[in-house]
Amino acid sequence: MTARVLDLGPAGAHIETTSALRVGAPYAFTLELAGPNRRLHGRVRWCRLVGTRAATAGERTPVYRAGVVWNTQGLPPIRRPEGGR
Repeated sequence: MTARVLDLGPAGAHIETTSALRVGAPYAFTLELAGPNRRLHGRVRWCRLVGTRAATAGERTPVYRAGVVWNTQGLPPIRRPEGGR
């Protein structure tokens, strides 16, 4: 499953996906960054259906947003790419 990160912090993330996530369930996430990818583990604190968007052949796809809390190790430091903000 692919998710879009809406907000990312040391304690967790706010994500958007087309699949519902189980609240309380553990998940493994791979953050694809400019540098090496980061693998993190966390638990879903909440998940809500926020709407739909257009899909192929005129169909609609559900859009969910979820809050994830990282396990105790938290998000490791991420170095910004040169010239990045």
